[in-house]
Amino acid sequence: MQRFIGWISEKFSNDKFVAAVLVIAGFFVYFNALANQFVWDDEEQVVKNAVIRDWNNFPLIFTSSTFYGGGAGLSGGFYRPLVTLSYFWNYSYWGLNPSGYHLMQLLFHCANAFLVFYLLKIIFEKNNVKNRFAALSTAAFNAAPKLSVRQQKIAVAVSMAIIIALGARTVIRNTDWRSGLSLYGHDIALVPMISPQGNFELENNYGVELFRAGRIDEAGEHFKRSIALQPNWSFSQNNLGAVLERLGDLEAALDHYRKAAEVDYYLAHENVAGILIKMKHYNQVRDFLEKSLIKFPNNLKMQFDLAYLYSTDNIGNDKNAKQKALYLLSLILRADPQNQQAQQLYYMLQTNQKIEL
Repeated sequence: MQRFIGWISEKFSNDKFVAAVLVIAGFFVYFNALANQFVWDDEEQVVKNAVIRDWNNFPLIFTSSTFYGGGAGLSGGFYRPLVTLSYFWNYSYWGLNPSGYHLMQLLFHCANAFLVFYLLKIIFEKNNVKNRFAALSTAAFNAAPKLSVRQQKIAVAVSMAIIIALGARTVIRNTDWRSGLSLYGHDIALVPMISPQGNFELENNYGVELFRAGRIDEAGEHFKRSIALQPNWSFSQNNLGAVLERLGDLEAALDHYRKAAEVDYYLAHENVAGILIKMKHYNQVRDFLEKSLIKFPNNLKMQFDLAYLYSTDNIGNDKNAKQKALYLLSLILRADPQNQQAQQLYYMLQTNQKIEL
């Protein structure tokens, strides 16, 4: 044992060896996460976050949350400026390729391990401890002087087994995170053992993934369970509305969308507008969008819908409708120059083509 500790002590006195161990261990444990998709908060922080797509929004990093508020800027209670900065950088380089984001997180993880190592190195050197591993091993194995050599060997073996087991468990857990469907599907099966009354957020999140997979009826059941657990939560109300809309019950869908919009969930506002257009309530939806854009002034979806309504002859006799439409479209194209819908509508207005709903 002493010979083994001596050998390890010698190796860990070499900074290059420690660096190699940190990199290899970090990549081994998290490498299989590189193929994972965007999951959970990634939806609002990255995928739907229009703010991170334009460096003109850089000042918002230091004054806002990390979550996209659907045209109301970055909102919520998560003030993490360095996290938001990483999203700006990642999007400018990787776009919406999740592997790139995971790779950067892995590199950050390894970098943090380096920082901890060098922090300990500085502390040990400041205290004239030349052999860092010797100091650690002394604390670990000699703190209890009554341990026999055999007991020390057992302690080392158990410690190594625990480290390997935790690493293997991390690798396995990474596979759960490969997609939202796999993550929530795995975790929801454990809910009865952990929380017998259920978990409204997990029910909703699993429903969202089922909906995206085309399993509409199953999704609806999970949204209903979420609402039963938390009736005033806007996400599940909005999502049940999406199920009902897909099933053709527009009136019931609109009712759930309106409940979700009452707490200013931007997606619910988008959906209320969309369903009112489907129902051909054009004057009503125009008024609704004009009010919604006061709350979400930079929401591209609602800007386009209102511009489209202004572009038609179906909503009254607004003499300035065309100018309003062009203005809204210019805002969209300024934020998203590649928006083909906005480009096409802008061209049609400029060339005086007739536009119909």
